[in-house]
This record gives sequence, C-alpha cells and structure tokens, in this order.
Amino acid sequence: MDKILKAPMRYIQGRGILHHLSDYINPGYVRIVIIADDFVIQNMKNQLLHSFDDEEIILLSVPNVCSKKKLNELIKDYTINVLDLIVGIGGGKTMDVAKGLSYYTDSDVIVVPTVASTDAPCSSIAVLYHDDLTFDSYLHLKRSLSAVLVDEDVIVKAPLRLFIAGIGDALSTYIEARACYEAKKTTDAGGTVTYSALMIAKACYESVMEYALSAVDDVKYGIVSDAVENIIETNILLSGIGFESGGLSIAHTLHNALTKVKSNKQNMHGEVVAYATLVQLACEGNKQMFEEVYQLCTQIGLPTTLQALGIEMNKETMKLVEDECFEKLTNIHNVPYEMDMDKLENAIRFVESCKEANHE
Repeated sequence: MDKILKAPMRYIQGRGILHHLSDYINPGYVRIVIIADDFVIQNMKNQLLHSFDDEEIILLSVPNVCSKKKLNELIKDYTINVLDLIVGIGGGKTMDVAKGLSYYTDSDVIVVPTVASTDAPCSSIAVLYHDDLTFDSYLHLKRSLSAVLVDEDVIVKAPLRLFIAGIGDALSTYIEARACYEAKKTTDAGGTVTYSALMIAKACYESVMEYALSAVDDVKYGIVSDAVENIIETNILLSGIGFESGGLSIAHTLHNALTKVKSNKQNMHGEVVAYATLVQLACEGNKQMFEEVYQLCTQIGLPTTLQALGIEMNKETMKLVEDECFEKLTNIHNVPYEMDMDKLENAIRFVESCKEANHE
C-alpha cells in the first residue's frame, strides 16, 4: 500500500490575524461564506465584514450540531455552491461545519480556530454527529484545506480548559501513530504511515512534554510566550498532521465509544482522549510513557479515571464499550498486537487502580 501524508496548503500562525483576514484570502471567489460561532459574530462581525472590499460576504451562525441534516439545511437555505469559499471561524464544531459544507458543495475551505482545544483544524476530516450529539462518522474531504489561520491573541483569551483539552488530544498523537506505523495500518490519509508523519507525531509528544506546563501557566495570565506559541502549534498543526497521516488507534476508538455513555456529556474531546491514551499505554504495557503521561495529566488537570469523566465502570458501560469498539469501529485493531475486550477491560481496570496506588 502507498504511504500518504496530508497537510493544509498553508498554515499561518501569528498575532492579530483576524484584524486583516482578507489579506490571507486569494481573490477570485464569487462569494465568501463565513461560518462563525455566536461569540465571533457578536464581537467581531463589523471587523470581519469591513476587512473585505468588493467581495460578497454571507455571515452564518454555526448550528448546534454538525450533522448531515444541519449541513443539508444550510446548503439549501443559502444555495452554497462550488464557486464559494467557505471560511470557518470558531471552535471544533465550527471547523467541522465549514469542512462539511466544503465537502458537499466541492468548495475550497479556510479555517480560523479561535481555540486550541483539538487537532481538528489542520485535518481534512470533518466529524459528523447525530442530532443527539452522539458520534456518527468521519467525513474525508476531497482535498486539503486551502489555509489554516491561527490568531494567537484570540487563542490565549479562550477559557483555559479548552487549551488544556487540546494538550490532552495532542498527547495521543504519537502513541497512536507509532502503533499504526509498527502495525503497518492504513491511516485517515488513505495509506500507510510515512516516516515523516511519524516524526511529526513524535515532535508533537516531545513538545507537549517540554512546554505544556509552562504554557498552561502563561495562558492563565493571557501571556503569548514562546511556550504558548509552541503548544498552540503543537495542538493544532503537529497533532493535526500527526493524527491524520499517522493514524488513530485505541485511544480515539475508546473515546468514540465513551461518547455513547449517557453521563459523558460535559467532557471535552481532549479530556476523554487523554484518559483513553492512558488506557492504550496500559494495553501496550509501556510503563515509562504511562508514568510520563499520567503525571502530566494530573499536573494540568486532565482526567485520569472514568469517575473523573462522570462515568461508572459497570457491566453496562463495559458492554457498551465492547459493542462500539469491537462491533462498530475498526481502529481498535490498529496496533502491533492482538486486541480483544479482555485486554481492553484489564487496561481500563489498571488505569482506574492507579488512583488507589497514590498516583494522585
């Protein structure tokens, strides 16, 4: 099988980018459709519209869920077509909606994340959900994003919990990519893992370990330090390329399963992924890396137990996890060893026992 690496056509990170957004958009589009969350619309509407000259601009509020139904409604209501540029400004849901619209209308797309809470902005993947907010499927775009524009001044003003959740998401990147690389599994990019993607994923992990603590402290005070800049790039760019071209494995499979647990509604993507990353390391028996990840999670406030996620470890939960991970999803097997429910449940029990062993 071919080795494939995907990345956005341009990645631009700096301060004050949203003040002159039009400078980063190539001319020639008939219409620019801006999808933004309510905060952006309420606080930056005039600024956004005034940054463009003669272009026709449509400013739309992101729907409450990125589902096939909602995407089709937007396309129908606003007759979005191939000649339009889709620009998504906001958080993860906004990114998914912008990408989803670009997929179904075959339009170019630019994303402008206002938070560094996930690695979604740089991937050519949109996550679709059902209307009840449970996971539906991944939507693979027909081409890479035209650009990813990251305004550091906006990122550091977002709630700290979002920044920390992005670190949780980034923690899994190398661990999952390495498993896929060693097992020669197919990634979301459509081929096996390139060595370049593996090294990007490794750099993602090393950056988190080196800069995360300092960056979290600086973001508390709204400081755009070198550590903050590095973690923003890590959460968005390194993790984005690393997961799409490096591959997904146990951690994200378990995350998707846990989204189906009724009590798991207030947790962020990266928070659940951080916990699930510990489970994957337990499956591997990688004690050194497990200790590193566990310690960092406790230091910056990422969950390390199901209880911290509001989930009870009971027969009902384990049955749901088994059904989702081994009957409906496939990435659970993207490892260089045999996976079954007994191995997964034993790993979950081990992670749960670490609290009792005075890790916290």
